[in-house]
Amino acid sequence: MVNNVITVLVHKYYSKPRNNLLLAARDTIGVPLLVQHKSLYAMGIDAGGTHTRAILIGFSGKKQIIKGFSEKGPGNPASVGWDTALNNILGAAETAIGQACVKSDDVLVIGVSAAYTGWGKYVSRYIEALRNIFHNARIHVYHDIHASLLSCFPRGEGIVLIMGTGSSCLGVINGKKALVGGWGHLFDDKAGAYRAGRDGIAAALEYFDGRGEETVLLDYLKKYMNINDVYGVIDRIYMHSDPKGLIAGFAPLVVEACMNKDRVACKIMEDVAFDAVKHIWAAAKRLGITDGIEACIVGGFYRGSKHLLDKMINEASSQLGISIALNEQLVEPMCAVVYPGVAEIIGVDPVELAVNAPDKCRA
Repeated sequence: MVNNVITVLVHKYYSKPRNNLLLAARDTIGVPLLVQHKSLYAMGIDAGGTHTRAILIGFSGKKQIIKGFSEKGPGNPASVGWDTALNNILGAAETAIGQACVKSDDVLVIGVSAAYTGWGKYVSRYIEALRNIFHNARIHVYHDIHASLLSCFPRGEGIVLIMGTGSSCLGVINGKKALVGGWGHLFDDKAGAYRAGRDGIAAALEYFDGRGEETVLLDYLKKYMNINDVYGVIDRIYMHSDPKGLIAGFAPLVVEACMNKDRVACKIMEDVAFDAVKHIWAAAKRLGITDGIEACIVGGFYRGSKHLLDKMINEASSQLGISIALNEQLVEPMCAVVYPGVAEIIGVDPVELAVNAPDKCRA
């Protein structure tokens, strides 16, 4: 077994430009050449389960200026229905346009990170709704994991692991694609906050019963649930409107307990880290990569516990004998989704656009 230390690589990409892979449906019409315009306007939209954000970026050559920004309610049709989701998506876009005093016909590129596309089946709905407002735009709709890939690897090739409430991993190399995980919290999500929170609550209850090792997580759980009687956990969770979110919300306290040297909490986090490495390794193997693996990790759970998870992922990788180099996420998905389209029009490497992104776009 070969020992290995994960190297954190900032803005490291292959020197040879790769083909730009548009990892979802694209709607392209006859867009005027950039030379006919003093500025190119592009709209990025991140339609998620909690909120929808829209950003309008003006490009003058490689220079980028934020012209408008808006945030509305949920944009995931699977959660709130198509009417509500599209109203929030279009409302955010129109508000951002209004802030800039730019005409909708002046927007030449629209990129959408969509939490729900039915793996391409419903992309036409997004395009049709946006086309009614943005008549001249090239519209690119990406599943949100594809958008996360672009936020790390703007050319569209690499491996990205999402560690949020749930977990999933996508790898794309030379046109070949591998999706790992993402089976949901009932069966999987082993590298996400839900798993850490669930295991933390279970460990606390097992300690209370006398079945498990002593852990500070029992005290943390009482405070988190605002209860004195442990049996109140049952009502708090099973009668909650969002039990999944409530359970995942305990994950930061598991991280805190581990940082305070609680052995039970650290074992839970180590298990999460091992599964994170397994996600990346599985994607790499399916893509035919056995050495020199490059990957990127994104997601709120990872971002909130990055220092601890990087160390544990490093240790897990070493124990498994796997060499992984972690790239830093460059930009937010709402901006990442516009760079391939803009780069195609103005004839530059999308990496150049990402590394020169304005502050509001930076991850």
